[in-house]
Amino acid sequence: MTTKRYRIDQGLLLPPILVDLESPPPCLFCGEPVMRPSSDGPLVCGWCDCGVNRDGTHWTPAQFHERWEHRLAKIEEYCCKEVVKI
Repeated sequence: MTTKRYRIDQGLLLPPILVDLESPPPCLFCGEPVMRPSSDGPLVCGWCDCGVNRDGTHWTPAQFHERWEHRLAKIEEYCCKEVVKI
């Protein structure tokens, strides 16, 4: 597998970091590998960018809050600046 370099900031990481990954990075929302990056960058899969589960169903309000909390935890793990919780 080929290593890819990602510049990750998305306005959240100070300073931006470069990571080399042999596999696709995990999505900030669902944790699944990002096979096709969304317009939100390499850390959000196209499914989550649209609020859709990988089986094609739309997120429920409970799933939205669960995914948002997962995102916040990952951002904290990446040493990001403060993010406003919804």
